Amino acid sequence: MSGQDGAASPVYRWTMALALGTLPALDRLAAWRGDVVFVALLVLVRILDLPGQRIDGQDLSPWSPQIGVLLWWLLIGPRRAPLIGVVAFVAADAIAPGAAWEDALLPATLSFLGVWLAAFLLRHMRFDPTLILPRDLVMLLAIASSSLALATLATSALGHGADQPGWASIEAGFSSLWIGKVAGMVTVTPLLLRAQYGLLGEGRPEILRDAARALEISVQLALLVGIVLASHNAFGATHERMLYLAFLPIAWIAVRSGLNGSTVSVFALMLTFEIGGLFEPQSEDVLILNQVATLGMGVAGLLLGSVASERDRVERDLRTSEGWLRAILDASKDGVVILDRDRRIVEINPAACGMFGYVRAAAFGRQIVALLPELSVDGTQTQVVQMGLKRDGTTIPIEVAVGTASGAATGVTVLTLREVSERLESERRRRSQVAEMELINRRLTVGEMAAAMAHEVSQPLSAIASYVDVCQRQIKELPTEARETVATTLGKVAAQARRAGEVMRTVRGYLRAGESARRRVDLDTLIAEALDLADIEARNRRIALMFEPDLPLPAVRVFKVQIEQVILNLVRNAMDAMDQTKHTTPTIRIGAKRINQDTVAVTVADMGTGIAETAVGRLFDPFYTSKPQGMGLGLSISRTIVEAHGGSLTLAENSSHGAVFQFTLPIDFGDEA
Repeated sequence: MSGQDGAASPVYRWTMALALGTLPALDRLAAWRGDVVFVALLVLVRILDLPGQRIDGQDLSPWSPQIGVLLWWLLIGPRRAPLIGVVAFVAADAIAPGAAWEDALLPATLSFLGVWLAAFLLRHMRFDPTLILPRDLVMLLAIASSSLALATLATSALGHGADQPGWASIEAGFSSLWIGKVAGMVTVTPLLLRAQYGLLGEGRPEILRDAARALEISVQLALLVGIVLASHNAFGATHERMLYLAFLPIAWIAVRSGLNGSTVSVFALMLTFEIGGLFEPQSEDVLILNQVATLGMGVAGLLLGSVASERDRVERDLRTSEGWLRAILDASKDGVVILDRDRRIVEINPAACGMFGYVRAAAFGRQIVALLPELSVDGTQTQVVQMGLKRDGTTIPIEVAVGTASGAATGVTVLTLREVSERLESERRRRSQVAEMELINRRLTVGEMAAAMAHEVSQPLSAIASYVDVCQRQIKELPTEARETVATTLGKVAAQARRAGEVMRTVRGYLRAGESARRRVDLDTLIAEALDLADIEARNRRIALMFEPDLPLPAVRVFKVQIEQVILNLVRNAMDAMDQTKHTTPTIRIGAKRINQDTVAVTVADMGTGIAETAVGRLFDPFYTSKPQGMGLGLSISRTIVEAHGGSLTLAENSSHGAVFQFTLPIDFGDEA
């Protein structure tokens, strides 16, 4: 309670509303304009603090709203806020009508120091002026009330506000001043802080967002105002105890509108309580009792509204998190299934529903064994479930990643599912291609061996035929009967030798066949497919394959499988060459580029130790090998294949840091046959 003179202004509400409307944009104003707004608000609330009645010749008011304005300014104002605040606050009290400035100077200064102490403590603590959390509101009320209590005790101890000396003076002054100051802080500071940060338009539901909410707010405030005025004989009868019923609409507003509604309702409560004093004066004891009641209702309303706002904020955050989780689950291409402690499905995303042929509602509550009969959920693991059971009874292979939750969600299991039918089929096709390539390689090896044997055996056969001719010329000196027998035998030997020679020539020509099987293909695609076949072996040996073509590559007309076999042979030789090296990231680089108008070249470079000089001249000889278990036919076969296609295979580079093999192919300029 504070003592002043004068009469209440009938236009204070409109002026206050106009001032509050400028608050959300205050942080965008220039610093001096902020000071002007503070001073204007201080003057306006000074008008609101005009007395509602006179007791023992002294004007009394139930609140000191200028305290709330000052605390708000010291919390959010610039560094010079204390200087501006003390001058404006002390001046406002000193120049009040009917007040002696020398008597008002010391109490106003002590009140300012109390408010400054509260602001100082709050600004140096983890205090959020937006009052988003209930703890921030509790900090504001507790620290500000304590600081104002110290200032009020100092004022009372100096004999201001009471005529009794000693402790009686302090007690009387404290009861008449501290409650009014705290009431002003409780009523004004939270309202201005919420308005300052533009939060009065937020909350549950947003105030005045629609006609129904506007009507509800109007009814709530009208009920509150009516109860307070009725307790002051505003309607021709005195119902002092009716004031306590004002807590009902305050609680209603707090529950429905949160902290935003609470700040407005507490302001309306205190303002109406002051106006009610104009209708019927009350004794000092009754006035103080009602003042304490309104202060208690105001604090309770703010705390209840803060808790309601916090609950709404948590609910909104939870709904937002659930929305994000639902969006993630819906967008995931992998199936996601969440199980409870009993291994029942409590959540499933559309990908998992499509995987098993269920609609979402039908999958809820089912045991996971209905979908994955062989699943084990012991720990975190990745496994392939062979029997993922669809709703129509068919089975599909499913790769399952199992994760278990911790903390409050202990016992919850999250399954990430991926159908691997296509991957398994792709791996099957790749294995089939590798097996086919190995079969072709064995056939080519046999063919090369036959060609080499034909080359080696043809000369002895020719020699046999020559010796037979010599013998046939010499048998003329033998007796007739013996001559005929030997001639017949030698003729048969010569015929068989010539027949064997024809067979060898036929075998040697076999490798040059296949012209009709050649097709026009893109070279980069051919190389990429060949490297796909080598990729599994390379990964097992921890070797990286780097394909670095000089695009665009021309087309070539080849027997596709044979050229793929050449590339595989060169890549495998490169892998073998790097087995004994200690590179941290062993890499085989495969290049392809056009080297002239008619020819394209493919290179395979390893990071091995190179090829011994003594072995360079014999690399492409049949049956020559430096490998303990090699047959010595890989490079020979590869060269034969490349040459049959009109190209060449050579050792392009050789050093202690690795070897580079290169083969060329003619470019095909025609259309595909």
